[in-house]
Amino acid sequence: MIEKQDGSKVVLGEVAREDIVSNIAGWDAEYYSYVPDETILGDLAGRLGGIEIVLVIGTWCSDSHREVPRIWKVLDSIGFSPGALKTFAVERAKAASEAALPQELVDWSKNVRDYYAIKAVESVIVYRNGVEIGRFVEAPAKSIEADLLEILKR
Repeated sequence: MIEKQDGSKVVLGEVAREDIVSNIAGWDAEYYSYVPDETILGDLAGRLGGIEIVLVIGTWCSDSHREVPRIWKVLDSIGFSPGALKTFAVERAKAASEAALPQELVDWSKNVRDYYAIKAVESVIVYRNGVEIGRFVEAPAKSIEADLLEILKR
């Protein structure tokens, strides 16, 4: 966790859920209030074979703050293995180097964004057997579970 000059807190790096919620109070509030569609969850549960998910998020980003805890809730609800979820917390695309944020972290964030061809965060990238089969960015078109089901049907 880094406290920036403006007083905001960010978590950067390859992270686990605990890294975020233990460093930024209240970040996971949506997890507890979001109610996924049970019917869609049932359809998702049988489609998890060979699936990996990469999240590229910004702990400073309102979309990430809203959608990532919802994604956690959906994945927990369908028994998705935490080991099949990778989360990269990056800095803003146009981050300016400042005393509280080492240039190496700004560079690392840029490299992650470039590697995954990230245009905006949060980005949810779904792989089956190592091949990308789909992604959604910022907010789902329908709901997390409906968009995820659409991707997994491919």
